[in-house]
Amino acid sequence: MPSVRPVLPTAALQILQQVNAEAVPRETAPAGTALVAAANGIVLPGSSDARAQANARISESLFDHRPNLQEMKFDLFRRLGSELGVNMDDYEDPHDYASALRRAIAKIKTQPDAMQILRAIEKELGLNELGLTLDDLIDAIDDPDGKVAKKLNEALIAQMGGDADSIREGIKIDEAGLYSL
Repeated sequence: MPSVRPVLPTAALQILQQVNAEAVPRETAPAGTALVAAANGIVLPGSSDARAQANARISESLFDHRPNLQEMKFDLFRRLGSELGVNMDDYEDPHDYASALRRAIAKIKTQPDAMQILRAIEKELGLNELGLTLDDLIDAIDDPDGKVAKKLNEALIAQMGGDADSIREGIKIDEAGLYSL
């Protein structure tokens, strides 16, 4: 009687050998090399120039973020509101936000230690380093094209130590006079 060997183990073995053969990596660069190369603008063999450039741009936008003047001003405006208990997001118009900030300062001025509180806020925001006062910052919010706003811009540019054109990029004020990015 002929011996019948099961075919199943042989078939399973062949399938596993094929899977293992496909799992063996071909000569490729270590994981992450392509990302690092793309971030530095280096084209690896086997990748297209367009793809490498796109990856470099994506990487730059994610990891090489330079603050611009608009972001610095918004951060300062928002931090002022936070210090005074006024939420910038509650106001659509810069004039209304500035008015709310002025009301908050007027409320603080009724306290016996008002000047110490206001000076502490100026110091916390770094206004003393910029050569500005709380009133200057509120005036810059209220009149984004005014003299004090220009003084704020110049002080921030000097503090960031960059060239004015690269720092100013992104600054926009829409037709309603609202700040936008």
